Amino acid sequence: MGIAINGTPQEFAEAVKTKGFKDTEESGDDYIALTGRFAGQDDVMLMIGFDPKLNLTHTITVAIPADRTVFTNLAHDMSEKYAGAENGLNTGSYKSFRTDKGSVSISMMEIAGEDAVLIQYIDDKNTEASRTNNAADL
Repeated sequence: MGIAINGTPQEFAEAVKTKGFKDTEESGDDYIALTGRFAGQDDVMLMIGFDPKLNLTHTITVAIPADRTVFTNLAHDMSEKYAGAENGLNTGSYKSFRTDKGSVSISMMEIAGEDAVLIQYIDDKNTEASRTNNAADL
């Protein structure tokens, strides 16, 4: 999508909406959920994870209702995009990559009895800020 994980979750949501995503009623206290098309797949749920105290986006999770073939194709495409960035945590149903800003992973799972591909983008700097902020609660 080419959208940096920074700023407020509302700003990220607005940027995603310019790519055709729509609001849902599934949002919670620490995430915003939208639906749309991603990587050629329809009916995709995109969740923007954020720290409510800091109002800072730290994680983007994309849930794609799909089968093993879609997982295999997307994992292959991600391996090409992030060539040389694999971090060793790769199995038949999971691949992960390190970038200069954080990590990206793709996994095949079952959600509510349906096959799904999950892609997760994590921003290290914002995740650490959230952890530091929340550590005071412990």
